Amino acid sequence: ARDRDELFNTRISNYRGWEQAMRRLIPTPRGGARIDLTQMVLKANATTTTDAVDYLLGRFLRVPVGPDTRAALIEFLDEELSTTSLSRAVTYMEDPLRMVTHFIMSTPEYQID
Repeated sequence: ARDRDELFNTRISNYRGWEQAMRRLIPTPRGGARIDLTQMVLKANATTTTDAVDYLLGRFLRVPVGPDTRAALIEFLDEELSTTSLSRAVTYMEDPLRMVTHFIMSTPEYQID
């Protein structure tokens, strides 16, 4: 009875708005960026996880990060790859490199223009 007495029912109008939007909008396919970080790192002659992190930091940042942040990124990549040698991890290092790149882009230094 309460809904009947309302002049404007926000629940119904919210549903109708959502329904109309779903009819008119074209869905955007989601997926990862189509870049090969493994090849980028290997072409930069990186042989260790430290080299890989340093390359990614230099590639994506204008301002250097602090030593604690750099050490945390290197430690994370070491743990994800279970080795410090990139030659051992060539076949499975794309996802860990993407995660490190995501962490780099999440730093305040990346946000500085």
